[in-house]
Amino acid sequence: MKVLLRLIGPVLFLLILLFLIDLDQLRSILQDINMTYFSVAFLLSLLLVFIRSLRWRRILHANNIPYAIFKSFRIYCVEMLAVIIASTVGAFIKVAYLKKDGFGTRESVLSVIADKYYDYTLPFILGATSAGLIVLRQDANTAIITLSIVAVVSFIPLTNLIPFIKSTLKRITPSKATAFLAEKQWGLGSSMSEIKGSLTGTTYLLTLTAYTIYYFSVFLLCSGLSIGLTFPQVVMIETFATLVSIIPVGFMGVGTRDAALMAGFHIFGYTFEEAIALSLALLLLRVFLLLFGSIFWLMDPPDIKQSKA
Repeated sequence: MKVLLRLIGPVLFLLILLFLIDLDQLRSILQDINMTYFSVAFLLSLLLVFIRSLRWRRILHANNIPYAIFKSFRIYCVEMLAVIIASTVGAFIKVAYLKKDGFGTRESVLSVIADKYYDYTLPFILGATSAGLIVLRQDANTAIITLSIVAVVSFIPLTNLIPFIKSTLKRITPSKATAFLAEKQWGLGSSMSEIKGSLTGTTYLLTLTAYTIYYFSVFLLCSGLSIGLTFPQVVMIETFATLVSIIPVGFMGVGTRDAALMAGFHIFGYTFEEAIALSLALLLLRVFLLLFGSIFWLMDPPDIKQSKA
């Protein structure tokens, strides 16, 4: 059933290509891409992964897990490959590596949850804000100021959301399950408190830095494809597209991201072909990053069986 759900995105993408896109125009846009801009965008994508690996490393150190900088980066690259294979569960490939290095399951799992917390919560806030700004047709400069303020201020509610999540989990978790977790030293209260303790202002700043690098790399791709979107417009559209691509009905956002980009491009007066050209360029960047992940996987494969133990 899950496999069928993930086919919805690719099917949607094929329908878009068949019925809404002038393939000759799309080919023309892609053929004229400036490879210098594309190369710089790729290097920025590597920098983005490095920044996120630094964030995870800080969380690991907060959980008394010392990890070298390059090793954190290498495992983060492997994670991107694992996510394609097993969706959101793929993030826990990092647990396999940590257990392989002799660290316990509990601290390993908590480090992964903490690392992904802002990545899964912040897009909802920024995406909803962008959707509202697009619907209200706010001027791009006003929008970027609004999004910047929302992004900075969101640290407070997102961090304070954890105690609410903790109390909610305590209410809805059956007493037998709670007792079992406590026996295994997986108490909900203590686990959520440790996650909150890992999420400092520095980890949030690294998250915002990674998002900024990503938006700038998308802006460079637009410039390389001769798409005249301004940086604020790129942020608005891509933030909304990121929110939509979270819907688990495809691989790497194929289909859902395309539809979201087309909607945003249309509002700002750009063609569907330009939207799909940008989407394909972003997909190609991800494929190159996956090559790095594949190489690192082959160099040091995770012990999947041990992670399940």
